[in-house]
Amino acid sequence: MPLAIYLDLERGLGVALALSVLLVAISVILLGVMRRVERGSSR
Repeated sequence: MPLAIYLDLERGLGVALALSVLLVAISVILLGVMRRVERGSSR
């Protein structure tokens, strides 16, 4: 995914920014899910 962002910088800044925001959102969601899974297994 980071490579796609880098390549899209050549096409336009808007596309690269959209992919960057998407990557950050996916990362935050995955961190939240992993935190919930970890809490669930420790109970």
